[in-house]
Amino acid sequence: SNCDHHAEMAQRSSHHAQVTRELENQYEHKLALEMERYDHLSEEIESIQQRCEGLLRGQANDHEMAIRDADGRTRRLETELRQQIERLHDDSKHNEQMFREVLDQQEHEYELELQQLMAAAQTELTIERENTAEARGLVQTRNTKISRLNKRMDELKTSSHARNVLLTAEKVRNAKLEATLKHFKRHMEERESTLEDKELSILSLHRKKRDSRQ
Repeated sequence: SNCDHHAEMAQRSSHHAQVTRELENQYEHKLALEMERYDHLSEEIESIQQRCEGLLRGQANDHEMAIRDADGRTRRLETELRQQIERLHDDSKHNEQMFREVLDQQEHEYELELQQLMAAAQTELTIERENTAEARGLVQTRNTKISRLNKRMDELKTSSHARNVLLTAEKVRNAKLEATLKHFKRHMEERESTLEDKELSILSLHRKKRDSRQ
C-alpha cells in the first residue's frame, strides 16, 4: 500500500514536472515570438520615423527655399517700386520747374505787352488832347485795343491761378482807362460843341460886320 502510494506520488510529481516544462517551453516560445514581433515592429517604427524625418527635412528645405525666393522677389519688387517712385518724383519736379518757367515767361511777355499797350495808350491820349479833330478816330482805335486786351486777358486767365490776381488788377486798370476815355470822349464832344458854337458866333459877327459896312 505504501509502495503504491509512493509510486503514485512519484508519477504525479513526474507528470507535474513534465507539465511545468511544457508550460515553460510554451512560454519561452511565445516570449521568443513576442520578442521577434517586437523587434520587427521596432524596425518598422524606426524606418517610419526615418522616412518622416526625411519628409519633414525635405518640406523644411522646400519651405525655406520658398521663403528665400519670396523674400528675394519682395526685395526686387520693393527696389523697383522705390525706383519708380523716385522717377515719378523727379518727373514731377521737372514738370513743375518747366511749368514755372513757362508761366514766368508768359507773365513776363504779358507784362511787357501790357506795358507797351499802356505806353501806346498814354501816347495816343496825349495826341488826342493835342488834336481835337482826330479824337473820335483815336477813341475808336483805343476801344479796339482795349477789346483786344480784354480778350487777351480772358485767354490768359485760364492758364494759371497764379495770374488771376494780376488779371483782376489789370481789368480794374483797363476799366479805369475806359472810364477815362469815355470822360475824354465826352470832353472832346463838349469841345467840338463849343467850337461849333464859337464858329457860329464868329460867322454871326462876320455877318454883322458885313451888314454894318453895307
